[in-house]
Amino acid sequence: MTNKLISLLIVLSSLSLCSCEDVDLVGTPASISVDVFDCGLPLSNAKVYMFESNHGPSSSFFKPFFADTIAITDSYGKALFNPEIFRDIETFYFAIFDGDNCLGYISVNATGGDSRSAELFVGGMPVIKEVLRETTLSVHSINYKGDANNRSYVPVKLPPNTVSFVYSVSSNFVDNTSPTLDLLSELMRRYDPTNGLLADIIRSLDAPTGTADCSLYLIKDNVSLDKFNDKNGNFQYYPEGSRKNYMGGIVEVDLDEPLTDTALWYLGVENPDDEDDIFVTIEVCALVLEE
Repeated sequence: MTNKLISLLIVLSSLSLCSCEDVDLVGTPASISVDVFDCGLPLSNAKVYMFESNHGPSSSFFKPFFADTIAITDSYGKALFNPEIFRDIETFYFAIFDGDNCLGYISVNATGGDSRSAELFVGGMPVIKEVLRETTLSVHSINYKGDANNRSYVPVKLPPNTVSFVYSVSSNFVDNTSPTLDLLSELMRRYDPTNGLLADIIRSLDAPTGTADCSLYLIKDNVSLDKFNDKNGNFQYYPEGSRKNYMGGIVEVDLDEPLTDTALWYLGVENPDDEDDIFVTIEVCALVLEE
């Protein structure tokens, strides 16, 4: 009887092991889009290869033959991937090759259900450059009785090959010797052009806070700047780079294509308060392709 019981247990155990081996593991898909740029311009019809972390750049398997997925970018330079995620978080590498020679790669961390974006640059790597050092403006109230009004501005001089720029702002009723934004040092410390999007780094920063509302308008021409300053009719501004009733934070502005020449834009600042002056501190950095 005992021998029969032992034999039965062995059979059941082996059946259980077989059934486990036959079951395919099911992961949770993530959606990862990779925008590809060649010297800052969208690169279409290029093959982007995806690798799991164990086949990363330091591995001898970091070659097109061993890629998990191959995507061909569309006319906008975007490649789409839907990898299965089996752990809490997984790292994937995305690369472009000339034969087995890697022209550029990025890494992206993703969890199941994520929808992620990243930018892959070839023919020029982007670097962080300072555009405007931390500056504090004193902006009068709406009912101020002097010659000035409740508007001011700072120039934003963008260098050639700028692909995007970032500004940090803090608006306050009291000039506390101005806040320390540290935007440049924080971006320089965290930014790695081979690791995802600048937006991911920006989300990881501690956004500055403030105590007073202000409105910020990104203005791209002198005619609109004059209308803004003089409060003389409607003026044109760039909505993506503008904020209304904003106390503090970090704003990223993506450009449709890299600047071919230096561009002088302006960040108009408006105080919506009827009675109190405000002090608005601003710092601006740009992401620039370095050939």
